[in-house]
Order: sequence, then C-alpha cells, then structure tokens
Amino acid sequence: MRVVDEMEPGDVVKAPLTVACVRRVLERSADAPRPAAPAHRAVLVADDNAINRNVARRLLERLGCTVTLAANGVEAVEAARTLDFDVVFVDCQMPVLDGYDATRAIRALGGTRGRVPIVAMTANALPGDRDSCLEAGMDDYLAKPVRCEDLAQQLHALSRLSERRRSTG
Repeated sequence: MRVVDEMEPGDVVKAPLTVACVRRVLERSADAPRPAAPAHRAVLVADDNAINRNVARRLLERLGCTVTLAANGVEAVEAARTLDFDVVFVDCQMPVLDGYDATRAIRALGGTRGRVPIVAMTANALPGDRDSCLEAGMDDYLAKPVRCEDLAQQLHALSRLSERRRSTG
C-alpha cells in the first residue's frame, strides 16, 4: 500500500480494526517475554480512539504501570492539573483539544506537573512530525502501532529526565 505517497501533512487515515485482530495482538504480546519493570508507575494516556486507549492501557499495565485514560486533550490537561504522573502519552490528533495544544497547556501548569515527560504516541509518521511534537513541548515521539518493548524502552529512557526535572522543581 502506498497511501503515504498520496497524503498531505495533517491528513488523517483511519483503518477499521476487528475485535479478532485486536485480540490476536494482545494474545501475542501476552506470550512475549516482558521487559523489566519501568521506573515510571503513574501514566496518563490521552487518545480519542477507545481501542488505542485500551491497548495502550493493557500494555502499560503489563509493564507494572498504573494508567489513567483521557479521551481528548481537555481531559488530559485536567488530569495533569489534578493528578501526579510520571509520564504522559498523548495522541496528536484528538477532538476538542489536540495533543500539541494539550502539551502546551500542561507545560503552562508550571511546577512539577508542568515538567512531566510527555511523549507523542501517534499514527503521524511523516517526515517533520517528530519535529512538530518537540516544538510543541513534547519530549519524544512514538509512532503507532506501539509495541510493549517500545513502551518499556521509552519509559526507561525517560526515567533520568523525570528525576532531573523533579529535583529542579
């Protein structure tokens, strides 16, 4: 499939997933060896797609995380304002408030809550998308589909960043 060649920046592609397909992915990840537990425990996942939220939740819970879910950027900002998180994973394209503006709003909170590591977890994988995420204040970028190993690696990489930010706050 060469859809990427015909897309323009900002285009959104939605692909239907069957329940059977999601179950197969989850079963395969359940059989796979689990990476070591991450340093991060409290995680916020913001994604407007319920299937994506639940897949991310299950993968992160398998890594030992406690996961809070948000269906849009407004919910994510409110959760970040009222709860302490070790890391936030945010989809870039969400209704009400997208991931870029949600990130800017979380950064504007100030204090330790405004310095929480934020990682884009998005289907946007075109050249320049990662730069857009970093410019919005995100710390890193993961392209979907995300594997358990990707999440574990990201959580470990952010461990030092999180500790540095907490010690300076």
